Amino acid sequence: MASNELGEFVIDSIRSEDGRVDIYGVGTKLATCSGAGGGALGGVYKLVSVNGVPKLKLTSDIAKATLPGEKRFYGQWDMTAGTFRT
Repeated sequence: MASNELGEFVIDSIRSEDGRVDIYGVGTKLATCSGAGGGALGGVYKLVSVNGVPKLKLTSDIAKATLPGEKRFYGQWDMTAGTFRT
């Protein structure tokens, strides 16, 4: 599996170099038209729960580890600045 900022040109390059990939995780560039004039926003979706059951991503990279279970986000809208503050 290959993922992370994949688009048609990267996938074509992998295939032309005989890359051994059978699954491509295409997201940002497919969904947001990131080319010239586009506005791709890189982001990561973290699955933390399924039907109320906490889920944990197993990884050897401690920086990518997250606590399982649903989270709550608290903040307030600053009407003067027109921004959201946490």
